[in-house]
Amino acid sequence: VREYYIKLRENYRFYRILLDTDEIVVNLPFPKFNWELIINEAKSRYNILQLESKISQIRFLERIQNLVISENDERMLIKRFLNIVLNSFSSDVVFFVDRENNDVYLPTYIDKSVDIDALVRLYVVRGGVPESSEVGNGFVLPFVFSNGQVKGYLVIHNFSKEKSLRIEEKNILEISSMLVKAKLEILWNFRKIEKISKTDFLTGLPNRNEIENIAITEVERCNRNPNYNFSLALIDLDNFKYYNDTFGHMIGDLILKEFASLLRATVRKMDFVGRYGGDEFVVIMPNTDRHKAVLAAKRWVKKIFSSDFYMDILVSFSNSQVYIPEDKKLSMSVGVADFKEVSYNIQELFELADKRLYISKSKGKSVVT
Repeated sequence: VREYYIKLRENYRFYRILLDTDEIVVNLPFPKFNWELIINEAKSRYNILQLESKISQIRFLERIQNLVISENDERMLIKRFLNIVLNSFSSDVVFFVDRENNDVYLPTYIDKSVDIDALVRLYVVRGGVPESSEVGNGFVLPFVFSNGQVKGYLVIHNFSKEKSLRIEEKNILEISSMLVKAKLEILWNFRKIEKISKTDFLTGLPNRNEIENIAITEVERCNRNPNYNFSLALIDLDNFKYYNDTFGHMIGDLILKEFASLLRATVRKMDFVGRYGGDEFVVIMPNTDRHKAVLAAKRWVKKIFSSDFYMDILVSFSNSQVYIPEDKKLSMSVGVADFKEVSYNIQELFELADKRLYISKSKGKSVVT
């Protein structure tokens, strides 16, 4: 410093005095600050930041609210929710573990290098129902319906502690998750009611309304493709009334349930089985003409009644040997028709199958027409 000042001021009057000085002392004026003004400015900027944060939170909740109101598809609701969360918070990974359907939902954009399976194992404890909790650098929010059923978990993960969520961010996420969870529960209840409306209470098979819906779907396929055909088989249990009257309706119901289970297990996976009413059942066979359908129905009769399943039910309730007259043994009659036979008329299809069922019953037991 001394050398610097000597060189700088060598042409000044006091050069030699400076040269002989051991230390160079520069007295600067003490700065005067308006501390009150500075503090008020800092407070103002802090309030602005707080206000901007609140506005951002309100806009985030508005987006979630609009999503909940407009989206009625469960998968799209969850996926769009994840996209909004990912774009609104400084998070590395966001995903939803659906315990009900054993699935994992991801946002539209996801880094392919991220090991999602490892993160799922890290965060999700399948044995219990955790509260909102922090795990490592992440945050977990459980979605629990009002009946206690665990729908799944929202997981927000960061790879560094610096990006961990703030308390106010966690609070706003909990509020948004409550909105989405409420909509998911509404959709779940709607599906449950819809399923009940389409299902036979006793056997668990689709009921008459759903049978007609499936038949209409097959008709539409025929309309799109002139080479397409399907068959309808009407089934009636022979002598079922005898068991209902002799052993009671409870035994009759058990026989119907067991028969429905056996029929469902015997037909092809592509075939549709429903209960038409009473002891009548329907099998709709896609892409199958009448000839193939008749052969299939004969196989059903042989396989289902290869063992006297109904006798096992009777014995288990009577605790003794049960005698059934030969002419009262349970069997099934079947009437089969395909769609092309009736010139593509759905009503005539059911009528023709019903007429053939009547012919089968008039010929005796275990007959397919």
